[in-house]
Amino acid sequence: MLCERGYFIYYGDFNAQQIPFYSLSNDAVRAGQLGWNWFTDLGSDWLTSYSFYLAASPFFWLTTILPRAAVLYSIPFLLALKHGLASLTAYAYIRRFVRSKEAALVGAMLYAFSGFQVFNLFFNHFQDVTALFPLMLIALEENINNRRRGWFAVIVAVMAALN
Repeated sequence: MLCERGYFIYYGDFNAQQIPFYSLSNDAVRAGQLGWNWFTDLGSDWLTSYSFYLAASPFFWLTTILPRAAVLYSIPFLLALKHGLASLTAYAYIRRFVRSKEAALVGAMLYAFSGFQVFNLFFNHFQDVTALFPLMLIALEENINNRRRGWFAVIVAVMAALN
């Protein structure tokens, strides 16, 4: 982004799918047209077509409050936010099992910037799941060790809807 004066240039499915999906979905949400959409292939309902990508993504919904002209420019910042949240949630999970804060920090950075995360930048909806997955692990630990079942059920439902 620094070398390209604010532009995030990445070619492939990112350009062919992710950016058009964000544009179309933002337009659909702003117009209140979450039903049938003639601009998706030969026509399809928005929820069915975009549930895998955007419909349950809290990061996508953040873009709907931005001015429309800023939506596409917000995507690199959303990616940074997702990586930051992935490192924060991973830190919270790892910290439960290690004595050293530094070890937890290293583990969190390794998780947030793993090969999967970096390679799949062009499928930015995968970043949503990895940002929240450590919360599922924390909820599982709480379920097993402290019999707190409610949070685990909630996070499983969130993850199922998310991707």
